[in-house]
Amino acid sequence: MKGYQHMTCRKSKISIIILMLVYVLLFPLINATAQNIIQFEHLSIEQGLSQSTVTSIVEDHLGFIWFGTEEGLNKYDGYGFTVYKPKLQNRDSLLGKNITSLLHDSTKTLWVGTRNGGISKYDYKTDTFTTFYKESNNPKTISSSSVFQVYEDRTGTIWVVTRDAG
Repeated sequence: MKGYQHMTCRKSKISIIILMLVYVLLFPLINATAQNIIQFEHLSIEQGLSQSTVTSIVEDHLGFIWFGTEEGLNKYDGYGFTVYKPKLQNRDSLLGKNITSLLHDSTKTLWVGTRNGGISKYDYKTDTFTTFYKESNNPKTISSSSVFQVYEDRTGTIWVVTRDAG
């Protein structure tokens, strides 16, 4: 019986030693791999972001990262920013600079919700916007030009949450 216990104890010690060796040899590899996967880059006004308060972020089908801020829409290409703000007398620009919501939908359309400028649809080919906003005597327009959220459901329907009527 003593011989059996001695062999069992010896096998346990060998197993522990092997596990420790595997751990010691593999841990640096696992740790190094994990460190290479997650990297953070801090983007701020110094890199060209229009304002430091970011209200929404979305990545589009081309790999651009879009940031909504209180001072405009920012497109980041990995190197720098292009900032979109309202331009007077230009119907192809955003109508509001305070971005509240961004959606890149299943049809590869970028939707931009604004605090007081309605909702805009971005045209990738022309680098312009088509804006939908509340028109006083037109019941077929959105209920308010103050958009809080833009959402796409499973069927592809775009839902717009506004100040006055959902």
